[in-house]
Amino acid sequence: MAKVKYICIIVVLFTICACQNNKNSEAKALFNQIKQCYDNQQYQQALSLIDSLHNTYPTIIEFRKQADTISWYIDYIKLQYEIPQNDSILNALCSEAEDSTKNFTLEKFEQYQDVGNYQHKLMPSTRNTTHIRSLTNENGDFCFIAQLVSNNPLNFRNIIVKNNEQQITSTTLEDSNYNLFDNGTTKCENLLFKDKDDYTITTFICDCYQQNKTITVVFQDDNQTIQHTMTNKELQAFYNTYQFSKLLKEIHQLVNKQENNKRRLELLQQKINAM
Repeated sequence: MAKVKYICIIVVLFTICACQNNKNSEAKALFNQIKQCYDNQQYQQALSLIDSLHNTYPTIIEFRKQADTISWYIDYIKLQYEIPQNDSILNALCSEAEDSTKNFTLEKFEQYQDVGNYQHKLMPSTRNTTHIRSLTNENGDFCFIAQLVSNNPLNFRNIIVKNNEQQITSTTLEDSNYNLFDNGTTKCENLLFKDKDDYTITTFICDCYQQNKTITVVFQDDNQTIQHTMTNKELQAFYNTYQFSKLLKEIHQLVNKQENNKRRLELLQQKINAM
């Protein structure tokens, strides 16, 4: 009986070894495909096969390590191409932004502001008029302020924006977005809309400007309604500020991407040098 059990153990061990050998052979064949793709500069296909190698043969460490080394080289090659290409794009975008800044005033208090705000020169800077004031910060974060000057504050938390064909009601905002300035003679209410708060209002106003449609902004509470027709200057400033914000956002994102790419390139260089 003991002899039979011993024979069974031997058979099982041989079977395991045979299976392992088969897996090693399959992993080697897949690795050879990876290397061939790399040699032929078929980098995307090589990366796809590397993922397949990791997922299919998680225990075959030898070929997985060699495949990872190839992936480092591929990333290094791609970054060497991508970084100067992005630098060229970034230079063009910065040149375009610099040309656009002549239409804006930058408000920035260096003592406590890391990022300043651009306001279009067509916008009034006074607290004495009802208007929609659009802004973008240096990172491309767009916002607008619905400002209402009246004798009796409405304490409003949303607005209605309309043209002759349709109207849109904004999101009802939190109290933290609202501000009342009262100096005894002027009662000025401000409601701050960030782009993430109400993207539909922003696009609606921009679309109306492009279609040369008149925009009316409605402020209201339970007792009264006040309407304000946006002037051509307001509309132009709103549209141009929003377009400028998208340009600044693209620059900001690309700068961050370049910084990350350069850190990755340096790390890959250290890994390759240490091999």
